[in-house]
Amino acid sequence: HLQLDHQKQQQFNSLLTRLSPLPHPTEKAATLSFLLALAPNKEERQQEPPSLQKLPELSSPQLPSAAQKLRLYRAQHGYPAHLPEHLLLKDMIYLLQGIDGRYVHFKQSNSEDESWEEGGIGFNQPIDGQLITLPQRDLILKLTELGWLYKKINAAIGEPHTITGTVQQAFAFALKEELGNYYRAIAIIESHLSSDSASTLTSKALLLHLSPTVLRLRMSAALISATKGTRGGQMISVLHSYTHHGDPVVNLFTSNLLEKVSVPWFQTLVSWMWDGELVDPMEEFFIVRNPVFERKNQDLVDPLDPQNPIALDGWNVWQKKFCFRKE
Repeated sequence: HLQLDHQKQQQFNSLLTRLSPLPHPTEKAATLSFLLALAPNKEERQQEPPSLQKLPELSSPQLPSAAQKLRLYRAQHGYPAHLPEHLLLKDMIYLLQGIDGRYVHFKQSNSEDESWEEGGIGFNQPIDGQLITLPQRDLILKLTELGWLYKKINAAIGEPHTITGTVQQAFAFALKEELGNYYRAIAIIESHLSSDSASTLTSKALLLHLSPTVLRLRMSAALISATKGTRGGQMISVLHSYTHHGDPVVNLFTSNLLEKVSVPWFQTLVSWMWDGELVDPMEEFFIVRNPVFERKNQDLVDPLDPQNPIALDGWNVWQKKFCFRKE
């Protein structure tokens, strides 16, 4: 029987009261007494634990891990070593901008190709005999899609002769803003790699960081393909059809883009409806001036002449001055 002080006796009685309704253990008082005897005293708890350096070396030497064993086996049997991660990341900075790297390059593909397939990139054999593994190739393939999308978007907005209207100009400007956000993301990654020589950034972390950017560039490239050959209100109608997408991310992206692109078209519409002036220098509005009415007005000597029915009839002027554009 243990001699307990007043505080421990209270704890003992409290625990015994809680355990009494339970069927097990059967010897509740004996079990609690045994556990209490094993508990360290207050003085023992306050003592500093012995340092690990002072313990006798009873354990066996640390065994190599599975990865170390694999590297040792490959080195002993002449297998090529894997290409280090930091060298691939340096290549990725160039590939994200559509530039060929040291170990990975873009293949010459058809400019009309609307999909990103595995045949779009090639791998150069490292001169020191190192190997790019299959998991590394899979990650590189996913990351280089950004470079392919960037090249496609940059080519679409970098040809001034193909931008023939104010709506197309607004569309190109909105895509340039999107590429500006992409440039900032690349600059952050590059500064992270250059500032920290022992950086823990990996290809998987880079892919996770750029996942939202991949989606936005995919949508931009898809809108470029959908609006190819359109201008004016027709381009706005195509962009508007994408706002009914079920994905809220696609819906929000397209709605914001449409708001920027439709500004010049609505300015022309407001000017025509409220002022009666058709300001359409690029001839992309669905309304044009009636050439027959313009020619008749030029032949009039005095527009205020009572004998001139066109000058006195304002409704006739509004009806005859404009007509629909023939496509």
